[in-house]
Amino acid sequence: AVVSTQSTGAKKRFSEVAGEMTNLIEFQERIRQHLDGRYRRWIYFRKAIARRTNILFNAFLARKGYAGHLTFDHKAKTLDIFIQLDKMRSEKENVSRDTKSLSGGERSYSTVALLLSLWEAMETPFRAMDEFDVFMDAVNRRISMELLINAARMHKNRQFIFITPHEFSTIKTGPDIKIHRMYPPERGQATLHDMQE
Repeated sequence: AVVSTQSTGAKKRFSEVAGEMTNLIEFQERIRQHLDGRYRRWIYFRKAIARRTNILFNAFLARKGYAGHLTFDHKAKTLDIFIQLDKMRSEKENVSRDTKSLSGGERSYSTVALLLSLWEAMETPFRAMDEFDVFMDAVNRRISMELLINAARMHKNRQFIFITPHEFSTIKTGPDIKIHRMYPPERGQATLHDMQE
């Protein structure tokens, strides 16, 4: 009788544990399916961002008469930048695979185009650029500033900060543009003077 009672209790516990195991296996499978779905959506989202960034990069370059594209290699975690300085020439004649071979102004403008296209994928309240125009001539500087100001005006819910050592007397201030000029530094200066509006 004692053995029979122990056997019945053991069978009951075994049945309960087996039921819990079945539930855990089903739960694990549901989690795996959910994670697989999330991973597939993430891959799609990543491709969509790369595709959109590439399209925007080419559109920003086109405003200067350039063409180009970005090649994202997510496995190797690399980004290759291709610039065609004259989009009317064939790609064989005119592609610079190494951005180091571009002039300072061409490289600076391409960097502005790249940052603007990457910014479109980010939801940040502040966007800042420091000395982005340092190697640009006056024409490239004007085109780049127009590009940046137009991009900033399209995103009125964000604040853009552009720091440059150059004079921008052609840019008109307004309700959405403030220019703060700092006094030139003096030799041996330990503190900053007030800024001029």
